[in-house]
Amino acid sequence: MDPLQRSYSRRSLLPVEQQIIDSLGLTVEEYWEFCRLADCRAKERGEEYALVPDVVAGVDGGVTAAILINIAISLVFTAAAVLLSPQPAGFW
Repeated sequence: MDPLQRSYSRRSLLPVEQQIIDSLGLTVEEYWEFCRLADCRAKERGEEYALVPDVVAGVDGGVTAAILINIAISLVFTAAAVLLSPQPAGFW
């Protein structure tokens, strides 16, 4: 399944979605329009959340810097391990 696929994209309907359409007397196009509108509405923050921090998972500058520092440290330790390992006679 495509991870970027939205709930209102054209795909096969689940049985429960077909039951919702049948019980409400909607067409399939009306159902997809409802899903699109519901997805857009879910992205809006209400005024009651004004004091709650908007925490969003994602990669920011701090995470990227931490990953790069971690890679640099691992490269240094790898180089030290290679240089300090016993070498065969006449290697250097």
